Amino acid sequence: EMDMSALLSQAGFPVEGGVPDSCTVSASQWKEFCAQFHTVLTLLRQIATVWNMEEPCVISSFDMDRQGTVQALANEPPGTFIC
Repeated sequence: EMDMSALLSQAGFPVEGGVPDSCTVSASQWKEFCAQFHTVLTLLRQIATVWNMEEPCVISSFDMDRQGTVQALANEPPGTFIC
């Protein structure tokens, strides 16, 4: 539930009452999401060659800011990704 709340907050939806049972996404919001998602996929394709395929390391969370990301990566091997 915390991940969904973080996603909704980052997408600009009010989350004062927790995670809603459903939410309506406008055409412009969907278009913006698709554009951002496409950008992320493009980046992943570009950096795929540096991924350590033998022992991939992924740190995952929807609620990470820059400081949290830097701390999470501090002791991880090169090629570690934040998802």
